[in-house]
Amino acid sequence: MPRVTYPNVAATICLVSVAGAITASAFGAFDRAAAPTTIKACAAKKGSTKGLLRLASTCKKGERKVTWNVKGPAGAPGAQGFPGAPGQPGADATSPAGAVMYFDLPACPAGWSDFDAGRGRYLVGMPVGGTPGAAVGTALSDHENRATGQHTHAVIDPGHVHAVGFDTERLANLGNTIGGTSIFGSNSGSENSDLGFTGISIANAGAVSGTNAPYLQLVACRKN
Repeated sequence: MPRVTYPNVAATICLVSVAGAITASAFGAFDRAAAPTTIKACAAKKGSTKGLLRLASTCKKGERKVTWNVKGPAGAPGAQGFPGAPGQPGADATSPAGAVMYFDLPACPAGWSDFDAGRGRYLVGMPVGGTPGAAVGTALSDHENRATGQHTHAVIDPGHVHAVGFDTERLANLGNTIGGTSIFGSNSGSENSDLGFTGISIANAGAVSGTNAPYLQLVACRKN
C-alpha cells in the first residue's frame, strides 16, 4: 500500500477521520471503466480547514497530495452461515398430458390418474393403422400365473394311391401271364392301388406343461 506522506501523527489522524466522511457521490466521480487502483486527494495544511480532504489529482498551494489504494488486502474468511430455506418444487415440464408411466407407489401421485385400461395387461406399441387403446384378451387377475400350456396341432392327411400298369391283350390271351404286366413294350391299361394313409402321430408342442411370462405389478398412471 502506498505510504501516506504527512509530517506529523496528528495530520494522519485527521486524514483517517475525514476519509470516512467522503460521500458516495464523490466516489462516483471516478471513471469506473478506467478501474483506478489508487485514490488521489489533496489535504489542507493549515487554517480552519486543516486536514480536510479534497478529491483531486492536482493539489493547490497550501495543500498536500495524499493517495491510498482503492482495494485493501483480503480479510479473514467469515463464519459459516445458517442453511437456507428449502426451495419450492419445480414445475413438471417433462411429462405431457396423456403420458403413461408406472410408479412404485400405493397410488398415483398428484397430477396423475389411474390408467385402468393397463390393469393386468402388457403394453405393446401400436402397429401402423392400429386402433389406439384397443384391449385384446382377458386381463390377468391379482398374482395370476397364467400358463400357456402344452398343445397340439391338427394334421389333415388326404391319403394317397399308386397306379399299376398292365397289358390287356396279354392278360386275356396268355393264361400264364401274372397280373397281365408286360415285360417288353408298353402296357395298354392301368389301375390304382387301394387308398393308403401315412399314419402320422402328433406330439405336444412345448417342453413343459405351462409356459409363464414373469411380471411385476406396479401402479399404471396417466398424466392429467
